[in-house]
Amino acid sequence: MNSDQIVKELKEKIEELIDKAKDASDEVREEMEETMLMLLEENGKPLAHEELTEETLEDLRFSMKTIQKRSEGLLHFVDDYRRLTRIKALELEEVKVKEMLEEIATLMSAETKKDNIDISVTAPEYLSIAMDRKLIEQVLINLITNARHALENGENGNI
Repeated sequence: MNSDQIVKELKEKIEELIDKAKDASDEVREEMEETMLMLLEENGKPLAHEELTEETLEDLRFSMKTIQKRSEGLLHFVDDYRRLTRIKALELEEVKVKEMLEEIATLMSAETKKDNIDISVTAPEYLSIAMDRKLIEQVLINLITNARHALENGENGNI
């Protein structure tokens, strides 16, 4: 992949992230407006605590959870944007794939075992690839962490 392709992909990714952030911020704003309206009488005065029904309180809890999730999404966007704008030159080195995967599996096994998730590696011994090892290791750690979260509530997951 040449530098023009990398720049093009980065621009596309940044535009995609910006669109997601706009959508998430719109959703947070709408949810907050709905939440505030639940707490007001028709004349705009705040409702007394005694006037809040259990249904309204449940709606408020749901709204607050939605706002929290969307806010977390916005924070992830900011982190992703920062990472994308700080890309440095790749430090390529020849890496034995199976060896690297086994190291990552060993590193992550304590965490996966806590969640009753097995992690295993299948790769040919001879496979060697030129890559930025630190960058790929971080990607693999993130992927395994995401897989752990996806398998959290299941029984005996496998990665």
